[in-house]
This record gives sequence, structure tokens and C-alpha cells, in this order.
Amino acid sequence: MLPFRGTANDECTTPDLMHSDNMEKGVELLEQLAQVHVQQIRPWCSGRKYVVTSPEDEVLFSLSDTYTLTCLFGGGRRPFHVLGTDVLNTPAFALHRPYHLVSDKMKVLIDGDVECVVRKEQTIRPIFSINDAGNTPMLRVKGNFTAGAFKLQSLDKHTIGSITNTARLLACSEEYKIYFPRDLDVRYKVAVIATCVFIDYRYH
Repeated sequence: MLPFRGTANDECTTPDLMHSDNMEKGVELLEQLAQVHVQQIRPWCSGRKYVVTSPEDEVLFSLSDTYTLTCLFGGGRRPFHVLGTDVLNTPAFALHRPYHLVSDKMKVLIDGDVECVVRKEQTIRPIFSINDAGNTPMLRVKGNFTAGAFKLQSLDKHTIGSITNTARLLACSEEYKIYFPRDLDVRYKVAVIATCVFIDYRYH
């Protein structure tokens, strides 16, 4: 199944909408967006927090790591459980990364169900595979050696979007700009946002 709304014969720019009964309202806010920003607002030991906004700076989600002492464990390997809530403080999605020694992966849950799995590929370069719930690869995120700029790619390695880190030096925090196809399935838009958090924990 393609990670875009519509059928396999539709173009990537199809305007058709497909709503799923088990999707939270907060997640559906992403359906018409092709760009979001992720800003880290609390980077230290009290647990990382992020705000996801639209290009117009409208707040879409607040993300909070419920593992408050993760900064003390494992450096870039540290586990996290990040809860994403909408502006009404309603849970929209969750991101879970266990502590690992070999296979580094993160589950993306919507409405309590695993919808995507993001895996760090076994390479020196920062490359991630975005898989469906059955662990079948659907998209990939390929970064440069500084882990500051990433390409969002289809499986045939065509670039369809990007994640760019614009470090906020005076604020001692990170900020990311994400571009993805407007008609990308909303689950994979959440997974791309989740990959941004994954990158932040692993490299920053």
C-alpha cells in the first residue's frame, strides 16, 4: 500500500481526503499541511519538550517526554516515551523508543495502536527507515554526516521532502523545519515528525 491518500493510480498531488475512524482529531490537523516546524523548548533533565507548529506559527501539538530522567541514561541511546497532545490537551499520538544495544527503533502509536516503526539503519551515516505497522519499509530519511539536513525519500530514493535543523544557539535548543507531500498519509506525516524527535535524541 502506498503511503499516500487515494489509490495506487492517483498522483502524489491528489486532493482526495480519506478519514479513518480511529484517528484522533489532533492528528487530522496534519492532513492539509505540507510543512510543519518542531521546536525544542525544554532540553535538559526535566524531560524534553517540543512544540509542533504550522508555517503560520499555529500550535498543533505539544510533545512531552514522560521519562523525566532520560538524560541520565545512555546518551544517544537513551529511551523515551513522548506523548503528543493537541491544543485541547487531548492525546493525539505517542512515540516509544526502548533502551537498546543493537537495533535502534521507535514505535509510533495513534489511538493506542502501533501505526509505524522507525528504525535507524546499520550505517555510519544517519539514515532511518520509516516502516508500516507490519515493519515493511515505506519511506526513508537520509541525513548528512553532521545530522543537520535530511532528505525524505521514497523507497526508490526520490526526494519528496526534507528535515532541516536550524539550531537556536542563543536559546540552547534545536528547531527543525519539515517538508512532506501534502497528500502523504497522515500516519506517515506523524512518523516524519517522530523521526525528527528521534534525530534530536540521538544526535543533539
